[in-house]
Amino acid sequence: MPELEMNVSMLKCPICDLNHSYKVKVEYSEMKGPSSVDAPIYYNTFVTEKKVADKVVQVNVFEIDAFCLKNGIPFRIIVDPVLPAGTWPTKFTVTSAT
Repeated sequence: MPELEMNVSMLKCPICDLNHSYKVKVEYSEMKGPSSVDAPIYYNTFVTEKKVADKVVQVNVFEIDAFCLKNGIPFRIIVDPVLPAGTWPTKFTVTSAT
């Protein structure tokens, strides 16, 4: 299954107030949207606007599980993976950035 890796930098962890950075591996497949038969891989998806080359475009963002790197307490982050056209994420894997 195709995948991509993205870096997510947070300004401040909501648990310990330290700065954390994560690597998020996103697996995706050729789909138009989420499938009701798949187990949920994210909590919510939102459509937001992003400025790209003097145009405002709509992009999907996803709320996924992450964790405090200091003590392991889970919380959620929002990511905006840049996926190829006509694809949809099937799995998110969050690890600490090294």
